[in-house]
Amino acid sequence: YQRRVHGNPQPRSTKVQAGSSAAGAFSAARVQSLVAQYGVPGIIWYLAVYGGTFAGMYGVTRMGLLTPDHVESFLQWLSMDSPEMSARLQQSGTLAIAFILTKLLSPVRWTFFFATVPLVVRPIQPTK
Repeated sequence: YQRRVHGNPQPRSTKVQAGSSAAGAFSAARVQSLVAQYGVPGIIWYLAVYGGTFAGMYGVTRMGLLTPDHVESFLQWLSMDSPEMSARLQQSGTLAIAFILTKLLSPVRWTFFFATVPLVVRPIQPTK
């Protein structure tokens, strides 16, 4: 099966080239390739994954399972803490903590997205 992008046939392959770095999987060219391959359904799937991550982080923060102290400990473990950040975290609301946690989970979210987008989008794409 081939898809035409700007009049040129493009093979539909989602395999990462041998020897490519993990950082290459998150490059702008990779994202543009996915948009060209999967179009609007792929974008909608990414937004659903992002929304699910944010909603989950909001839920666990709202239930008290993750607190600003937990986020501060994790940032210290990553060597990304500062006294100013600690003070701001303690004053942050549930929504802000959920947003920070969602951003910290970006590598996991992108990996999940890249692994699942072919499985989710291919069955709903119209055939030509």
